[in-house]
Amino acid sequence: MNPRRQRAAWAAVTIAGVLLAFAPAVAGVRTLSQRDTDLLYGPIRTLVVAELRAGRLPLWNPYEGTGKPLFAEGIHSVLHPISLAAAAVAPSSVDFLILAYLLSAALGALVLGSTLGASPAASAGGAVAFALSGFSASMTGNLVFLAGLSTLPWLAAAARAAGAGARWGIVATALATGCAFLSGDAQAALVGLALGTLLAADAGGARGAARALVGMGAGILLAGVQLAATSELLPRTYRSLELPDEQKTKWALAPGRLLEWVIPGLCRGPLDEVPVAPSGAWLDPVFAESVYLGVPLLVAAAIGASARYDAGRRRTGLVLAGAATILLWLALGHHLGARQLLDAVPIWSRFRYSEKLMGPLSLCAAALAALGADAFAAAPLSRAWRRGLAAAALTAGAVLLAVSRAPAPTQAIATRLLGDAGPFYHYTLGRGLPHLVIGLAALLVVDRLRSRRARTTALAALLALAPAAAVYHGAHLGSPAVRRTTSPLRLEADAPTARIVHLQERFVGGDEPDGPVEASARVEALFLGPSLNVARRVDTIEPYGAFEPGRVTTLARSFGDGWWRAFRRFGLTHVVLQTRPRPEPDPAAAAFAVEGGRLVQRDERLGLELWAVPHRPWAFFARRALATERPQAAHRVLLDLMERGDDGTVVVEAPAPPATAPGRVLRVERGTDTVRVEAESLGPALLVVQDAYWPGWRASIDGQPAEVLAADVLVRAVRWPPGRHRLELVYAPRELQVGLALSAVGAVLVLLLGVQAARRELPVPVR
Repeated sequence: MNPRRQRAAWAAVTIAGVLLAFAPAVAGVRTLSQRDTDLLYGPIRTLVVAELRAGRLPLWNPYEGTGKPLFAEGIHSVLHPISLAAAAVAPSSVDFLILAYLLSAALGALVLGSTLGASPAASAGGAVAFALSGFSASMTGNLVFLAGLSTLPWLAAAARAAGAGARWGIVATALATGCAFLSGDAQAALVGLALGTLLAADAGGARGAARALVGMGAGILLAGVQLAATSELLPRTYRSLELPDEQKTKWALAPGRLLEWVIPGLCRGPLDEVPVAPSGAWLDPVFAESVYLGVPLLVAAAIGASARYDAGRRRTGLVLAGAATILLWLALGHHLGARQLLDAVPIWSRFRYSEKLMGPLSLCAAALAALGADAFAAAPLSRAWRRGLAAAALTAGAVLLAVSRAPAPTQAIATRLLGDAGPFYHYTLGRGLPHLVIGLAALLVVDRLRSRRARTTALAALLALAPAAAVYHGAHLGSPAVRRTTSPLRLEADAPTARIVHLQERFVGGDEPDGPVEASARVEALFLGPSLNVARRVDTIEPYGAFEPGRVTTLARSFGDGWWRAFRRFGLTHVVLQTRPRPEPDPAAAAFAVEGGRLVQRDERLGLELWAVPHRPWAFFARRALATERPQAAHRVLLDLMERGDDGTVVVEAPAPPATAPGRVLRVERGTDTVRVEAESLGPALLVVQDAYWPGWRASIDGQPAEVLAADVLVRAVRWPPGRHRLELVYAPRELQVGLALSAVGAVLVLLLGVQAARRELPVPVR
């Protein structure tokens, strides 16, 4: 078979390996959507797709927190090639997007293995292992990190090729870098740049690293449209604030989870069950449901790091092993001092949840395993290796036998060691140990093979089969019907749409028959929790996601426990109460929330109540206006007005108070990034529109430019001339134009690099 056909055949094997592991989702009978994919990415994806298919960028999300930028958040991977392809080919399928990301991750890892010099079989085994590893499977519930994983191996492979002087290496590096930043996972992109530079230097020294850096620079410019928008957004969100200590340490990779590299499900248990202690207390949640790698991959990676082959291959193994060690240190966060040491580093110190670095760590381990599979094929394992594997298998088997045959005494030991959580870990240990025992035994069996090809193929198969057998410790097969649940809420409002708030977080009990993942998706859909409201095109006061607007967050905190009542000033139309399965809300709090309101709907079976409450209109003419030039001063004035119950007075951020006069709003129309209002006033007036004030909104009245003012800290206002007029508000941020210009420069650079590569003379074969 010629090399091209051989590469195509192994690519097909890799694709088949990933798709077979997720066959129910491929067939459409189950869905891989879970957690934040259900609650955040999936609902907002409907808005993204609608705008893309209309030929527009989805710049603004008007449905959360009175409105916030959408494209600038980056986390929805709007312009990532896979996102664009999914919007065109399968606009309503989140599973298509998930599977495409996983396939991209696998194929990128396959190419990386090949560029590192691994055989096709070994590269394919490592590639499937990476795509099905516990962290990758878990990120089916967090699409931005899955998008980052889908691009990371391509960036590493392209940089390696550029470092080695490949004809199209620099161009490929530029394209992969651009895609990495368009994925929205900035941390994975930065790690990819560092890893790619190391691999390029390993292949071509300083010149190799320089070639890769040229491509990376062009790629960063290519992603300028996204980077410019996001950099302008960050200072206006709560992410600009100093991270609290709790956020700095939350979801670092716990040292105990290293056992889960070989024992799947140890720290999370089955996804259809809530991790609880015998006392009934829920155990602390984990960031990634699984971090499983599999003992075959770890053994192969260890061989790849220590094998004594040619100097170049040995150096590559050490580079990957060193990178993996650093990534492990970073993933452990505060446990080994990484967070404390790097807390002063700009940009990096803003990243949370260091367990996310399990993604690039898994890639390094998979690449090392591909190299190790070839080294394993060259010679049988040493006696020390065989004895170590046999001892580990016997020990694991003995523990498994004790746990299964003597549950009471072993559970007592677990309780003595781990306290109230002991019985849970006793249970998950018994479920996960068979994977370790079988993996170790299989390695010993494969080592008895004598044919080099058979040894490579068998170990490659083990690399892939181990995570495939445990993939549903991270991924979850859910019901498509649950994701199609429609809310029964009867929402009617005089505004462009209803604006709701939830008195308390939606609660899912631990005894739900279909498990917590399904119950959470169903309950959030029923109650239109953030961001499920976006799919229904209904407003909610509560924003959800990584970039909550700073003005909303600051206001809500200053309002205290009754913040949901205070937002009536900003057009809140309905309050949603959950009365079951938890006890009814605190009676005093519930009474305060719905005071003066009207019960619209009560459903005892679903445990919900819907109340329509008095509120200030979505668009109105202010009776009186005050002015201050600083947001902090406006905040203080607003709190004073609210304490006095003065809904007719508005504070604007301006040098002088605008004139006010009576008027009436005749017609309103709101799109995703446009607002049109037709109104009339008796004199110079101030029209307030209860959607978020944000730089980038442009106003015109009868076609003439008008200034947009921040009103009551949070919303917009414009000065209105006497009489009847038509206002048009359009979201057209200047940073978008800057970003497009940067991307255009990047595209020109990539084109020039491509022309240079095309003109480059290929070496003449020596006969």
